[in-house]
Amino acid sequence: MDIDGNVIIPAKYYMVRVVDDNHFEVEVTCGGERILVNAKGQYVGKTSD
Repeated sequence: MDIDGNVIIPAKYYMVRVVDDNHFEVEVTCGGERILVNAKGQYVGKTSD
């Protein structure tokens, strides 16, 4: 968002959690599936609960 609250880049994920320097756990839909992506946003695999 910019200073006036306008969306500049829409959010792609509902939740992002840092796993390590190169991997992130992301929630694809609100309350839905969580997957692991790398720093380039490429799918790595599913996460376990």
